[in-house]
Amino acid sequence: MPLLLAIETGRRSPLFAYGFALVAFMLALVVRWMTDHALPPGFPFLTFFPAVILTTFFAGLWPGILAAGLSTLAAWYFFVPPDGFGLDRPSALALGFFILIVAIDIAIIHVMNIALSRVRQERARAKKAEQEASELAAHRAVLFAELQHRVSNNIQIVSALLALQKADVKDETARRALTEASNRLATIGKIQRRLHDPENAQGNFAGF
Repeated sequence: MPLLLAIETGRRSPLFAYGFALVAFMLALVVRWMTDHALPPGFPFLTFFPAVILTTFFAGLWPGILAAGLSTLAAWYFFVPPDGFGLDRPSALALGFFILIVAIDIAIIHVMNIALSRVRQERARAKKAEQEASELAAHRAVLFAELQHRVSNNIQIVSALLALQKADVKDETARRALTEASNRLATIGKIQRRLHDPENAQGNFAGF
């Protein structure tokens, strides 16, 4: 993946892309020229196929087309008989075959590059969505914890208000009722706080 990412980044630079095409073509031409005496007749395009394929993969569509065009002209001029830009029936057939093959290679590699780029984009979107979902879940957890904390505090406040109200009540039965209600609310507040405390959620509630 890091290599593919570096390749995709390089394609965005015209200097890298077209520079790669020219270097690949020149290397193919030099190697073909140096091995001309060692190769049997009938292989004028041998070293140009890798140049076109590698250029299309590493540099992109148009640099690949440039490498293919330069390779066709160079092979035609230097290595396809008759010398120069002469053209007879076998030479025309060889040139046409080379053009057809490199066109198919370029098309296949270009489609593959597009597919790989889309896969990387989808993975990036999925990773971003996963991060956003994780952040949203954490935010919701914080809000829920804050909500439970406020509910517990409100219950404790109501319990305290009932305890204060008891001071103004003279009837003993009413005072006991207010005391019991205040104690029960305080207990409910403690239980509610314990239930939503991650460290104590599994604790023992027998004491309550």
